[in-house]
Amino acid sequence: MLIKLIGGVIIITASCGIGQTIAYNQEMLARELAELLSMIRLVKSELKYAVNDLPEAFADMAPRLDGTIGGFCNNMAELLNSNHVISFQDAWGRSMDKLRAESRFGSTYMEHVSRLGSIIGYMDVDGQIMRLELLEDMIEHDYKKEREKTKQTKKLSGSLGIFGGLFLVILML
Repeated sequence: MLIKLIGGVIIITASCGIGQTIAYNQEMLARELAELLSMIRLVKSELKYAVNDLPEAFADMAPRLDGTIGGFCNNMAELLNSNHVISFQDAWGRSMDKLRAESRFGSTYMEHVSRLGSIIGYMDVDGQIMRLELLEDMIEHDYKKEREKTKQTKKLSGSLGIFGGLFLVILML
């Protein structure tokens, strides 16, 4: 009987942990989208007010951003400042590969990052800013949706974790 009790406690603890992990991953996705929004706003301000080259701009942005997007900017700055001659698009592609591996972005959000790379440096400043504002609006809409989903996921995953664990314990008895 003691073994069943210990097993039941372990099952409930594990199922609660799984629920918390699901909620945590959803919360981190919303944070990464907020960081991406911050990056777009920093790029817009660099275009409007600063006279920095792209490597300097990414080097300036990296410490201001946390997490995977900050790492993305840092990687961009390193690649663009390296001794190897590399184009902006090659650096963006390599940095996107690293971001894809480290972030929780799915294909939809990676498409936004890819679109951002196609905007930067390809037109006059006003055209870039207009396209960045459009992309910013799209990502902000997605961010609000993910933030709302995060609230729901936290409640649901916590409850399902506990009740799923209890259900398994009852089946075990």
